[in-house]
This record gives sequence, structure tokens and C-alpha cells, in this order.
Amino acid sequence: MKRFLIIISILLSLAIFAACRRDAEFAPVYWGHVEMPAADMQMDDMDFFANRAPEPAEAPAGAMPIGIDFAPRMVIRNANLSKEAVIGEFEATKHALRQVNAVFGGFVESSNLWQSEVRRDGIMHSLHTFHITLRIPVANFDQVLAHIETLAHVRHSSEFAQDVTEQFYDMESRLASRLIEEERVLAFIDEAENLTELLNLERRLAEVRTQIQIYRGQIEHLASRAAYSTISVTLTEVLEIDEAEEDEPTLGARISTAFGDSAGGTLTFFQEAMIILAATILPMSILGLLALTIIFIIKTASKRRKRRFETIS
Repeated sequence: MKRFLIIISILLSLAIFAACRRDAEFAPVYWGHVEMPAADMQMDDMDFFANRAPEPAEAPAGAMPIGIDFAPRMVIRNANLSKEAVIGEFEATKHALRQVNAVFGGFVESSNLWQSEVRRDGIMHSLHTFHITLRIPVANFDQVLAHIETLAHVRHSSEFAQDVTEQFYDMESRLASRLIEEERVLAFIDEAENLTELLNLERRLAEVRTQIQIYRGQIEHLASRAAYSTISVTLTEVLEIDEAEEDEPTLGARISTAFGDSAGGTLTFFQEAMIILAATILPMSILGLLALTIIFIIKTASKRRKRRFETIS
């Protein structure tokens, strides 16, 4: 029981220590877009760098603290539309949707076409549903949306926007910090005095370069989503358009709308989850390794004491 309490106390202490280090990392001191390295280095590396790191660079002339917002806003704009076209107009409308990018720029991210059978007055009809996802330059978003709304009967439309300005510039400052750290580690490698120092530095260099690749990928992803808006259109072929039911969407239209909205929300959720995972995986891995090491040491010491007691007995 005593050993169990000791292990729990050690793990709690490590968890508090890791949380403090995460707080330090998320509260960097920086000017412009240059962030000074935070507390995400391992303790052995911190001890090594403590006596060798140069003094922090002075803020460049005219630089403003990052807290003052002069940066342009970065907003991801998306839209979902559910439209209907009668049999004679479906093919022309589908073709017009495929030509949107040729007129307004951008590209087709995906498209799907499927067929269903519907019986009306004892006659079977083959009806189609067409879904297309367009990536449009953000400057043309409103113009493209207005154009698409004129192509066929609109059952449902929705727009939503996500401001990623703070997230984008936070990633930029973290990337700048890691690039500075990479240069310093490379300089320290050239000055390494023994094999232990060299191995520690090379390990840290690999970690920094991994973080650099993660931040670059996240920055490129956010920039792409902000530069090219997403417009998803679902076009359904119908026998006739019942204007009287316009205010009462059909079950199929409601399912289609719900699917489009949920797809957009799910995509946003996974983007945020990936960013949070990338930011926390390293300290949590270190914490887990430390916990396993402590447990192994305690078990080994316990076995040794047990053997010594048996020998004495």
C-alpha cells in the first residue's frame, strides 16, 4: 500500500510539472513574428543550453508587440447548397456547375453522381443526384454563390465562416522560434566536446525539425483553406418542383442538408483535434516514458530487497 501511494505521489508531481511546462510554452514572449524558444526542451538539454545560449536578441526598430492587432484577418468561408432540377434541366445544370471554376477560377475538389429509381403512377423513373465540392478564390466567393443560386431551384443554403487569424499567426511565431532553435542547435553540434553532448544535441535537432514540419504543414493548410473557399452543392433530379412545399422540405432534402452541414462541422472538428494533438503529443510522451521508468526502477529495487531478505533468512 505504501509503495502504491509513493507511485501515485510521483505521478501527480510529474503531471503538475508537465502542466507548468505547457503553461510556459503557451505564454511565449515575442516581438513581431519572432518567438523566443519556450519551455518544451527536455531538462538535460536545458542544462546544457543554459550556459551556452546567447543573450536574447533585441526587438527590431519599429517592431510592435504581437498583442496589438494590425494583421489582416484570415477567415475560412464555406457554403452548402441543396438544389433541385427537373428531368429536362438536370444535365444542363450539372454541366453549368462543372464550368464554374473555368469562369471564376479555383478547382473541383470532388464530385459524385448516383442514380435512384422512383415509381410514379405505375411508371419507373431513373432520377439522379449530383454532388460537387468547389474550391473558389475567396475574392470570388460571393459572386460564385450568387451565380450558383440562379442555376436551379434552391431548397436550402447555408454559409459559415471560421476566423483562424490567431491560430495562423501563433503557428507562424512557433515556426520562427523553431527555426532559430534549429540554427543554434546546429552551431552547438559543431562545438560539441564529447559524445554525450553530441547525442543529446542530435536528438534535440530531430525533435525540432519534426516540429518545424508540423508547423509548416498546419500553416499551409490554414492558408489554403482561407485563400480558397469551399462551396458544396447537392443537385437532385426531380419529376416536378412543388412550390407549395418549398417551406416544408422533403425528407430527402432534409437528410441531404443535414449531411452537408455535419460534414462541414466534422471537418472543422478534426482540423482542431489534429492541431491540439500535434501540440501535446511530445510532452505527454515524455511524461509517459518518465512514469514507466519510475515504475520499472521501483519494481527492480523491490525485487532486489526481496532477494536480499531471502538470502539473509
